[in-house]
Amino acid sequence: MGNRASTTVTSQSAWGIDDSRALYNVSGWGHPYFQVSQQGHVEVAVPQQSGRPLDVPQLVRDLQAQGLQLPLLVHFDDIVVDRQRQLFEAFQTAISACDYPQPYRAVYPVKVNQQRHIVETVAEFGRRYGFGLEAGSKPELAIALSTLQPGQGEIVCNGYKDRSYVHLALMAQQLGHRVIIVLENPRELAIVLSVADEMQVWPLLGVRAKLWERSSGHWSQSVGVRAKFGLSTAAMLQVVDRLREKDLLDCLQLLHYHIGSQVATVETHARAVREAAQIFVRLAQEGAPVTYLDVGGGLSVDYDGSHSAVHSSCEYNLSDYANTIVSTVQQVCCSQGVASPVLMSESGRATISHQSVLIFDVLGTHAVGAERVEVETEAAPVVQQMLGLRDRIPSDSLLSDFRQVNELKQEALQQFSSGELSLSDRSLVEQLYWNCCQRLWTQVQELPPENPEAIGLRELEPLMATMYYGNFSVFQSLPDSWAIDQIFPVMPIHRLDEQPTVSATLVDLTCDSDGNLDRFVGRDGHISSVLPLHTLDAADGEPYWIGVFLTGAYQEILGDLHNLFGDTDVAHIRWDDSEETGYRVNRIELGDRLSDVLGYVHFNAEHASRRVQCLADLALAEGKISVSTAEEIADSFWAHLQSTTYLR
Repeated sequence: MGNRASTTVTSQSAWGIDDSRALYNVSGWGHPYFQVSQQGHVEVAVPQQSGRPLDVPQLVRDLQAQGLQLPLLVHFDDIVVDRQRQLFEAFQTAISACDYPQPYRAVYPVKVNQQRHIVETVAEFGRRYGFGLEAGSKPELAIALSTLQPGQGEIVCNGYKDRSYVHLALMAQQLGHRVIIVLENPRELAIVLSVADEMQVWPLLGVRAKLWERSSGHWSQSVGVRAKFGLSTAAMLQVVDRLREKDLLDCLQLLHYHIGSQVATVETHARAVREAAQIFVRLAQEGAPVTYLDVGGGLSVDYDGSHSAVHSSCEYNLSDYANTIVSTVQQVCCSQGVASPVLMSESGRATISHQSVLIFDVLGTHAVGAERVEVETEAAPVVQQMLGLRDRIPSDSLLSDFRQVNELKQEALQQFSSGELSLSDRSLVEQLYWNCCQRLWTQVQELPPENPEAIGLRELEPLMATMYYGNFSVFQSLPDSWAIDQIFPVMPIHRLDEQPTVSATLVDLTCDSDGNLDRFVGRDGHISSVLPLHTLDAADGEPYWIGVFLTGAYQEILGDLHNLFGDTDVAHIRWDDSEETGYRVNRIELGDRLSDVLGYVHFNAEHASRRVQCLADLALAEGKISVSTAEEIADSFWAHLQSTTYLR
């Protein structure tokens, strides 16, 4: 660690902040919140706020001065408020343009990020727009019941339900909340009616439809006719018949569907809502007084900024989405002479992704192939062959050179495994292999990208990338990057007025080869296997800070304790012109300490401390340590238990 990187980005004669903006495609994924300042720092602003842009590196320094440590998660609460506003205004504009007769209602799916301050921010500032909450479990329903003001917005109850879940939902209704219990499977109807009869409460019901239409991407197999949630049309009609028999058909208030998360094309939304609108019409014609059409989630986030139909992007904007939903439903309902429904969506990812940034420091680097190796004449033949190959690179064919390099490496491995090659000769082969790859990579970088040899040797790019060791855990803070190859924008948050000269990958602190980031947003949203970074100058002692953006959805709640790296410190920021800094820290949440994570796996910190005290006493009795050392060990162990799980 700390080696000067040898993998370089193609040099340019002059470098400015516009080059950095383009290199990391900041205007693509960051608009309208993130930009690069004239000082070469990432800054964040909310266009609807009067407050000035906040300098992110300065914000980190301020938070460190208050005792927070890296890695650090920063939430910008005003971005949540702005995303709510944009979503509401997009639908209001579409409703006005189409002369649609019903309003729009939004519910935030608590599962997307259940952290208290996030949910409370959504509820508090969504009150003006009638934002409600969606719960997929009994604990999430408890959050919704205790967070929303009665009458503020709907509570939509999804997920599998038992009597206890239904009882809690109807209790919320007794307290004045408008609670809609969505039937996910046929057996739930009997449970709801039984509990409602016992409580003497008139339930509000919804049905979730299994559409034939479904999205593409990670979640395509979890939706459609084989989805684990929802009713077939036959089951839906059975629910209608059962409610009619009980003279309870007026309870059926909502039709819901969900076609998957991160739907990249507006055409997919159009086909799905048309199918759902036709089902809505048929239910109305059956006599069911359905009032709401809940289009579920799926509103996409443009993580790579390419504005395209790939899974990490989004080819449409909020206006396109709202216009598609409103106009399609209106057209179907008008053509059938059925009253249009109140429109509802569950856009969690699009509401809170942008407000969260993970910031960590780089601890060191490791580069390969930098040092030239000399070989003695008595070295093994395979070593001499690799040496000769290195010294004649480049030849007429770089592809042929690379093939020979790999063949010799494989031959050396076979010889070593059979006992024919010494450890020192194996070491020479390894070093010569990297020398060869370095020479090939230097030549490839001078070729046009469309050159056949450059295309054929693309695998050299990640192979030769310098590893930057980051003070974070992929599994704790960015689990989707590991589990489903989710792309998050990653870039330095400072030194952006300097040219980055190193092609890098990022590795975390965990003892796992999967604990790395090797897919990055590049120019025009293209995905690259390397990230351009700056060299580290250990002499000046200045930290090098990396930011991972758009991490607000799912990452905090999905994070796991690989190697017992716990939650990071968290700061919630609000713009405030009355403060000299232009902001105030709305809330601080200290991350997990060693004692916390030990408790998660059922180790008691006080018991562990007593055990160490006993060991110190035993060592003292045996004359191995002094009294002062015994005391120091006991005190130091307890202090460690109160420290962060990350490096300092």
